[in-house]
Amino acid sequence: MTYRIEDIRTGVFSHSSGHETDRNARDKENKRIIYKKNKYGNPLFSRLEVAFSQLAQLFLSPLLTPEQYLVVATDDGQEKITGLAVQHLCYVIRAREKIRDPQGPLTFFQIVDPNSKSPCEYQAVAIDDENEEDIPIYFFDQLPQGFFTKLLRASSRKEVTLESNSLASVLATSYTTEEDDLHKGNFGFYLAEVGGKPQVVFFKIDHDLMFVDNIMGFVTRRPFHLFHGPSAFDINVEDILHFPDLKYSANSYWPTKFGFIANPWDNKEYHNFTETMAYKQLSKNNEFLHASWRAFYKHMLISTALIEEALGKSLDRNNEIDSAYLSLVTHAVTTRLAQMRAAFFSIPAFRNFVTNMDEADNLSLLAEIDANNMQEVQLRQTRYREFFASVQEDDTPLHVAIRLNEYRDDETLRMYARYVNYKNFEGKTPLDIALETNNLDCVVHLLKHGAQITPNAAARNIQQLCQGYTLHNPFKQEIRASQNYDTFKKMLQGIGHAHQFSLKRKKMLAADCIRHWFELRYAQAESEQELTQLSEDLYRLKREIAGNMQECTEEAHAPLKYLRQLRSRLWIVRQIRGLYGTSSTQREIEQFIDRMSRDLQEKRAFAGDAEFINPCCC
Repeated sequence: MTYRIEDIRTGVFSHSSGHETDRNARDKENKRIIYKKNKYGNPLFSRLEVAFSQLAQLFLSPLLTPEQYLVVATDDGQEKITGLAVQHLCYVIRAREKIRDPQGPLTFFQIVDPNSKSPCEYQAVAIDDENEEDIPIYFFDQLPQGFFTKLLRASSRKEVTLESNSLASVLATSYTTEEDDLHKGNFGFYLAEVGGKPQVVFFKIDHDLMFVDNIMGFVTRRPFHLFHGPSAFDINVEDILHFPDLKYSANSYWPTKFGFIANPWDNKEYHNFTETMAYKQLSKNNEFLHASWRAFYKHMLISTALIEEALGKSLDRNNEIDSAYLSLVTHAVTTRLAQMRAAFFSIPAFRNFVTNMDEADNLSLLAEIDANNMQEVQLRQTRYREFFASVQEDDTPLHVAIRLNEYRDDETLRMYARYVNYKNFEGKTPLDIALETNNLDCVVHLLKHGAQITPNAAARNIQQLCQGYTLHNPFKQEIRASQNYDTFKKMLQGIGHAHQFSLKRKKMLAADCIRHWFELRYAQAESEQELTQLSEDLYRLKREIAGNMQECTEEAHAPLKYLRQLRSRLWIVRQIRGLYGTSSTQREIEQFIDRMSRDLQEKRAFAGDAEFINPCCC
């Protein structure tokens, strides 16, 4: 769904964080929406924010964040994105509470005096169809610093109850999705009547800085990113065990991190020691621990198909430009979830939690993930529980990733390289596990990156094994000498969507396929017309990989954009070069094309000469 700009009634716009925003806009049905123009005038940011909001809907517990939609306008006969429309929270909140209590009006509470030093007083507000926009909604930046502590104290006095699932879901989802913007203006709560007293339900809005390590760190310019190291958003077992008290992950505006530089013009940072300590104490709260592990387990059960389905609500896979964005985001999510499974499944307490979940809780979790296909989610659950039996005492995340067949080359090793020679209780290193599972690609990659040859590896004659190694490429068998460029390009695009592989391996597979495709066609091309066509196809491939907008349209080069995606771990380099540029794989392919183009010129000159020698066969 999209909005058309002419269907939105706007008023006064405010300016903040690169956005021009009207918080009191109305749609054609007179529903309240928030209309945000393209951030910095760039429609890419609107595309990504709407895509991220779909992921938030998938990862969060139901109805804890509003829907977002692209807004388009027609300009010179073409539809252009002008911004995005955000559903007002009042409709989300009422829909959530109607599920719990579908009969009659709902009762909410407003805080009589949030600034009072004494315990809060609450005033009931009845909400029905006529006044749903009057639901009291609170963002933490609109409240005094330390207000979360006040809520906890009210809970301990039994004046209110805290809905732990919503709080855990917001924090766990923010961690899973590399959220870098969980400030008080994006984080809040409302008070609904449950059991005769207020229940505090937490929510989150604004998702434009999700996946800051995998995507947004390349396209945003935030000064404090310059001080991040290459491991800024790595998943650390210590962070998991003490969640939400993050010591290693560099998420900004995180509730347990004291904001030392307070902005006098807003109240979005956490600069109250009592409050940050209150958030830290959640790690010792059994109810919160159960809720947070449940939320993380939910994330790890989400399949690539569900991710693509969620993104497909705002990105059309049949549109080449949308398809490239869909692939970009899906790859980032798939990578992160694989890294998380490696870490979480290495923790005995988490494995016990999953194994011992009660049936009712488990069924509600299945329905939350995919109510229409619960059996498929159950199959993943069964697979993981059976997998737990193979995990050995003291297995590291790297051991687990290899056992789980989710070793993703540099995407796994950069996060867990410190374990590359670590021996588990059985004395086995990750290299030993790779050999046991016959994962030769993994063996070769580990040896190239510091793995020491163990006695088990030496007994397998590993050096000779690796000398005969060639890249396993499942796509090469699809290539035919008769395959024209458009068909071959579709296959290259398919490699970009093969998210079981790391980005680097996708590029390697694509480069290998390009060489194979050329050699097959070169060997059979004899007439000048065939040679000319092959030469033209090579030139087209080169310019479409290069992504030069002056030479080809965005639609033409979008399917091959992943070949230009940059992978630098240095944040200053990211901010200088951006997400796309001249990658090493692109240079390698271009050099190959240049060499083969020269060979083609020679062969065309000798077309029809029976004694001409094919250089690809020499």
